[in-house]
Amino acid sequence: MLNIEQLTVRRGDKDVLKDVSLSVDAGELVALVGPNGVGKSTLAMTLLGHPSCNVVSGRLRLDDVDLMTLKVHERAKRGLFLAHQEPPIIAGVTVAQILRATSDATRQQPYSTAEFYDKLRASLTRLGLPQEFADRHLNENFSGGEKKRSELLALLMVAPKYAVLDEIDSGMDASARALTKDILAEMRTAGTGFIVISHNDSLIDELGATRKIYL
Repeated sequence: MLNIEQLTVRRGDKDVLKDVSLSVDAGELVALVGPNGVGKSTLAMTLLGHPSCNVVSGRLRLDDVDLMTLKVHERAKRGLFLAHQEPPIIAGVTVAQILRATSDATRQQPYSTAEFYDKLRASLTRLGLPQEFADRHLNENFSGGEKKRSELLALLMVAPKYAVLDEIDSGMDASARALTKDILAEMRTAGTGFIVISHNDSLIDELGATRKIYL
């Protein structure tokens, strides 16, 4: 279980989150909704240990491990994943390179080279992306839809225990949303738990959210 207990988080001189509690079980999908500025993205970044998010009080636990004692890469190694609202551009680093480094760093048993490229090719095909997409520099000159598919590609390659998806539908057309629904359903069946941040009630309903949490 991913468990957040009475969490208060300060950014700068402002408490952005105050006494927030929620839990996510394996295979569950919890929707986090609310207007801009209430701290949804702050909660996502706090879970992964972003240095701008200062935990004033409360607890973060993953399978009885205190996340606040772990650095960012250690949290990822434990099975946490974040799909960014605005994915960063990393010029000079290809999609394949970042995915190989990420999967090697986060998986308990890293892929062999053959396994990695087999899975990468299959995942690109699943997402309707050309194989050459893997050779592009990460998010450089990507369209909004390509950025979101790139985040889904990372999700498929890493296969985390728990994933936080921050506005994953931004820039997606109807077919991409349908594909996202299918991928999340399959991953939930395999045991991945999700926190989905969205303003889009129809998307939340399409994804079959177990619960909605309002901030």
